[in-house]
Amino acid sequence: MAKSKNIIFTKKQAEDFRSIPSLEEGADNPVEFTVSAWLKAQLASFLPKEGIVCDVGCGNGRLFSSLEGDERILFGVDNSQAMLEQLPQPYRASLTDSFVRAEKELLAGHDIVLCGDCLQDFPKLARTNVRFGAALASFAAPCFEDPGAMIGALMPLMATGARLFLVSNVFVDAGLVPQRLTFMGAGGFEGDVIDIHDPSLARLGPPRGIRFCQILHMKGLDITLKDFAHNLAMYDQAFDPSRWRVQEARLFPADGCEHISAQACLFDADRDRAAFLEPDRSFAYVKIGIIAQRLG
Repeated sequence: MAKSKNIIFTKKQAEDFRSIPSLEEGADNPVEFTVSAWLKAQLASFLPKEGIVCDVGCGNGRLFSSLEGDERILFGVDNSQAMLEQLPQPYRASLTDSFVRAEKELLAGHDIVLCGDCLQDFPKLARTNVRFGAALASFAAPCFEDPGAMIGALMPLMATGARLFLVSNVFVDAGLVPQRLTFMGAGGFEGDVIDIHDPSLARLGPPRGIRFCQILHMKGLDITLKDFAHNLAMYDQAFDPSRWRVQEARLFPADGCEHISAQACLFDADRDRAAFLEPDRSFAYVKIGIIAQRLG
């Protein structure tokens, strides 16, 4: 069987992706709201009323409005300067690349956005008195070969009982793709509840180090990404039951994400070449939502 060609995104294709309605533009297609509606409902229900809330991979701050509160301190972190330049005011004035300033501002009760790498900066922050009352990681995990690296760096900064709200991409056995969706009534659909610690769910998955290419399109900005392809076994390992209590986990169809195209191509991270799966290994590209509580 001949291998397919790599997907190369042209300027015209980027324009086509931009034309897909996004949540910020008021899309009226309920499927567009699937993952976002679930996430925002969980944030509204379970975010603490006060304390530091961390947004890992905050990008242009598109979810800040769901995290704000009179007694909450907002801490955004992202390693993409291009994305952070899209931050609205007044958050642009809070932007820094100084770990020292970030620590001082947070301990003083001020919002701050850090341009940095959580794998490098979180261990430094963990040695201070900064602790998060909650954390959000919306499509940040695919930047890492193993999502456990990001979650492991975040965990020491989480207060006991603090919740992590995670939304990400995952490749699963095609048979696990949600077939029927329950309408939520608020512009979205419920996904399928799963147990990420069920070993039968992780029987198939791409090998470690595989990446897939996709376009992130936002207002005024298109970014081509090569994200790591994760499987459910990686999340099973990342959320060690002795350290985390998984409150809820759901699978959503791929087209449930409002700003990432479902068109994707797998890449070998080491050799930077296309790596296509065999026909008898049937995978599906879907979304996963997880709420996990930090144990003492």
